[in-house]
Amino acid sequence: MRVLITGNKGLIGSHIQTYLESMSHEVVGWDLKDGRDINMLYLEHGKFDIAIHCAALCSIRECINSPADNFADNVSGTHQFFEFARSVDCKKIIYFSSSRVLSKERNTYTAAKLFGEELCKGYYDCYGINYTIIRPSTVFGENDDTDRIIPRFINNALNDKPLEIYGNIGKRLYLTYIKDFMDMFIQIFEGNYTHAIRDVNERKAFDMTCGESVNIHKLAEFIIKETKSKSKIKFKKAETAQPQQVYLEGFDRQLKYGWQAGIIKSIEYYRGKK
Repeated sequence: MRVLITGNKGLIGSHIQTYLESMSHEVVGWDLKDGRDINMLYLEHGKFDIAIHCAALCSIRECINSPADNFADNVSGTHQFFEFARSVDCKKIIYFSSSRVLSKERNTYTAAKLFGEELCKGYYDCYGINYTIIRPSTVFGENDDTDRIIPRFINNALNDKPLEIYGNIGKRLYLTYIKDFMDMFIQIFEGNYTHAIRDVNERKAFDMTCGESVNIHKLAEFIIKETKSKSKIKFKKAETAQPQQVYLEGFDRQLKYGWQAGIIKSIEYYRGKK
């Protein structure tokens, strides 16, 4: 199959591309950083069987601080992706939403992600483009060069800088190491659904998380210990419209790694980049 992946230079997109190429699919990558018109891809490659939309401004803090950037990347950019898929007669879209749409808190980021989910339904009903919605939960690991919580904590620890927690000592998140996430994604891509992934809406939307939520203070302590860092933990005011507690349905499944092994491997990755 010929597969388009937007955001192929990011954490999830790059790992999906590696997997698909290992399965001998023809993969075409497009990234927001490329600065080229996505519509040129048809002239260069022709039609696509599947289009996977990973590209996004994924920092909620940045989306709140700059709603214009959020609109450009996560709303207008997503609409442009859907229009491209329609114009090249693509048969299926895989859209990456976020587990944060399941929280009661609303912000510009979750609004944009919900917009994308509604486009999936609209383009299916109007144009017959099949779709799958994936809602990841704090995925981390190798090739994550953003300023999200895991790379920020690890890089700060490696440089003996403070690890700042926005909120109180009880703040928790569900963490998913990229290789555990890819095990779940492959099940969805290949159609091998199991109890490990909660599916809703007739198997068109998947809430993807694993295990139990992790206390962020304990996470910070673990990273400091594993990096042998002199960093201190500091608490700051909770961020606007972001939850202190995230409640997702966990799954009783045997993980190959889990968050602790994933953090250790991530530390090795970031240490190698210093």
